[in-house]
Amino acid sequence: MLTVDQQDLITFNLIDSSNVALTREEISNPYHFGIHVFVDMIPAPFIDELDVSLDFSSKKYRYEFTNPAYSPTESQIQPEEVNYSRIGVEVSVRHYLAEFPPALETVRFYVGVGFGMQMMSPLVSRELVYDNLYNSTDPLNLEEQDVINKSSRASFAGLIGFRIKPPMIPLSIRAEGRYHTMREWDYEQPENFFSVSLGLSYSM
Repeated sequence: MLTVDQQDLITFNLIDSSNVALTREEISNPYHFGIHVFVDMIPAPFIDELDVSLDFSSKKYRYEFTNPAYSPTESQIQPEEVNYSRIGVEVSVRHYLAEFPPALETVRFYVGVGFGMQMMSPLVSRELVYDNLYNSTDPLNLEEQDVINKSSRASFAGLIGFRIKPPMIPLSIRAEGRYHTMREWDYEQPENFFSVSLGLSYSM
């Protein structure tokens, strides 16, 4: 599951020499849902399914940011709660490892790989504060579009799962685990994470 470790108390200086402090709680097991479309009649060796998916996960977390320069009478800003969200778009291919029973193919076990794009909201971190307060002409106004542009990465995923489709019924159940990996982010973000999904599919 996607997990981001808590940020213990750290202190650092801004351009005006003010000493600031930051803490952040752990983020684990966010809400996760999505949709997908797949085709299972692929005329290619070792490729049994082609899948396009869109998924979304989110969870709130709390942080505390102390900056005496902007709070002359009370340096401790009250804890804030913000959303940590992720949107992923992936194209995946799957290969069946085994089918049971062989004649009906009710249960199919598979492995596969996926390629796509991940967009994650930046964590409140030292890098985010430094980039948007230290260098900003308006130290209290984060440039949202600049932050978004630095929060997208191409991703690669390995996947394993199984699909259950009873005969004569146009519905199937799928359980799948994916391990995602991405290159280093501009801001603090997980570069690798594991997700588990359980879904219902309609077959035409």
